[in-house]
Amino acid sequence: MLLMLAGPCAFAAELTVERIFAAPDLSGPRLRGAKFSPDGRALTYLQSAPDRKDQLDLWAFDTRTGERRRLVDSRVLAGAQERLSAEEEARRERQRTASLRGIVEYEFSPDGKRLLIPLNGDLYLIEVGARDDAIRRLTQTHAAETDARFSPQGSYVSFVREQNLYVMNLATGAEAAVTREGGGLVQYGVAEFIAQEEMGRNTGYWWSPDETRIAFTRIDDQPVQEVERFEINADGAKTWRQRYPAAGSPNTHVSLHVIELASAKTQELNVGLLDGYLARVDWFPDGQHLAVQRQSRDQKRLDLMKVNGSTGAATILLTESSPHWVELHDDLHFLSRRAAFIWSSRRTGHKHLYLYDLEGELIRPLTAGPWMVVGDGEESGVVGVDEVRGLIYFTANLSSPLERQLYAASLDTRAPEKVRRITREAGWHAVVMVKAGDLFLDDWSSPEHPPSA
Repeated sequence: MLLMLAGPCAFAAELTVERIFAAPDLSGPRLRGAKFSPDGRALTYLQSAPDRKDQLDLWAFDTRTGERRRLVDSRVLAGAQERLSAEEEARRERQRTASLRGIVEYEFSPDGKRLLIPLNGDLYLIEVGARDDAIRRLTQTHAAETDARFSPQGSYVSFVREQNLYVMNLATGAEAAVTREGGGLVQYGVAEFIAQEEMGRNTGYWWSPDETRIAFTRIDDQPVQEVERFEINADGAKTWRQRYPAAGSPNTHVSLHVIELASAKTQELNVGLLDGYLARVDWFPDGQHLAVQRQSRDQKRLDLMKVNGSTGAATILLTESSPHWVELHDDLHFLSRRAAFIWSSRRTGHKHLYLYDLEGELIRPLTAGPWMVVGDGEESGVVGVDEVRGLIYFTANLSSPLERQLYAASLDTRAPEKVRRITREAGWHAVVMVKAGDLFLDDWSSPEHPPSA
């Protein structure tokens, strides 16, 4: 599958500042937010029209027929005037999408039959494949809903509104507040400034696999000092006061809790965050324990902890340490066909993949050598796991530090230095893969070739 997204651009004799920022984009059409449907039959992505390069619409590409069509025109759905709440503006600034309008994020339901779209401060549900892709408006409030997503089995949609966490039952349309005490300097289900800006964590809540419980953060900015910051625009400068945790000053107070939805029973987890960071949170496949990554404030130690969601008791499975700095990653993957997980580490001086059992005992290294498993920018290097074939797919710089190529390795390897290269063209390959591992999108570019996918 090769969908050409960009090609040679015709430039005027004089390239003015106005033309640089005007439509159409000088780089040609750009594909953003590409995702495969769970069955791999559709590839969805965000793209702008030629006359509005920063206004994104949702498109779909049929992987069987090669047909593509626009699923949602953001201007029709949101109207001419798009409004962003202060919370959404801050979230987009952290995610480096502040200049974009329209649809900037979306999510497939677990069965692939629906799409969840946050737009203009409200939430919409798209019935994929229904007549005219029927659109259902889920919320219509003055307050904005952010960080919206499906529950793991698709029964609920969860979101943050006015500093509290909510869930909506999709069968009945009834919504309920999971937390109620948010307000002022206290927020629930939200990632604090440091987590968003510096640690690549943009959420503060996590569903259990059986969708009976939710782990969530409580953050309190009271200890954080206020500083002045300046915004300089074409029409002048403004001064803002903002709570900013500068080096050596107190951080936001963060605690991690689990709530049982049926009973509303809440348990605070003992993860020891008084002088450290909550880096990552995942659920174990059993739905009873959480995998919590805790990093020291000097960022020289990272603990992967196994935490009981009912009692809050925690044990350390493994620790990464460095005299200089431990890099965070998103390469923790639990396997469904064996009691094990995949983990990445720079312990050898190069970032590689390792297989562990659920008690934190190393089974074997999966990759090795004088090169690194590394993604595109801040993305994870692991792009897919095919447990049926016993393969893990990842991008790496094995061929050159200036390239990213797609490789495969065996989960049962006895020779971790031997991997199979899949992509062939020299250059940079950013890969999105179907969960089954039998189809992938290759967004490729090189110094001589513009981006194409």
